[in-house]
Amino acid sequence: MIAAHPTIRGFEEPFAERLLPRMYSGSLTARALRRVFRSGAHVIALRMMAIDEGIRAAPELGQFVVLGAGLDTRAWRLPELASVPVFEVDHPATQSYKRRRAASFPERGELHYVSVDFEKESLDERLEASGHRTDVPTVWVWEGVTMYLHPAAVEATLAVVAKRSAPSSRLLVTYLPPSPFRTVVGIGTSLLSEGLRAAYEPSQLATLLAQHGFDVVRDESSTEWHTRWALDGARLLPAFGRTERLTTADRR
Repeated sequence: MIAAHPTIRGFEEPFAERLLPRMYSGSLTARALRRVFRSGAHVIALRMMAIDEGIRAAPELGQFVVLGAGLDTRAWRLPELASVPVFEVDHPATQSYKRRRAASFPERGELHYVSVDFEKESLDERLEASGHRTDVPTVWVWEGVTMYLHPAAVEATLAVVAKRSAPSSRLLVTYLPPSPFRTVVGIGTSLLSEGLRAAYEPSQLATLLAQHGFDVVRDESSTEWHTRWALDGARLLPAFGRTERLTTADRR
């Protein structure tokens, strides 16, 4: 990611590159990786814009939770979160790395790193212990994660989100629908690292969310993000980036 993007309207990300390992910062390796992964970075940048838009339009923003936070920088990047308790949920090893790299970032308000080993610990209990409140509306972001989980894990996480969501909470979740292309990519990624597992049609995900008390207010594809933010006729989406979708759902 970079601080600005020449072909994406309004894109600003001044922190992400500072989280990368030093070997990727300003080196020949970094430049080579940028060329190789540029298309994927375009998809992530457009997805970021769509999610940020959904956060700003939330009915209420009393708390903010990022599930599978990784190197997410919204706690520092979004002014809307400056006075809001932020909870970043991730595996202990990932969070240990991020906390070291983010130590030089500007001071911000209430930021909680919620380390969860999902094989041994309860997400519900860890959020409770970290100070997350069930009587205050929460905006939840679940970005780039569901496709790597088995459906049972997706449903278990949704059950916790529903339990801890006061009325007017919002969930922004990205996912992949079933497709032949997704199946082929899933086989390839499973050979390299994590395979693609859960897939939903928009109507299927809407039904699942409704079962957990969330009503879908918007569901859109990456091509729609491209239409809103790509500049000067830029074509930024590779084939693999045209299938991802973002659902925005509010708690009844």
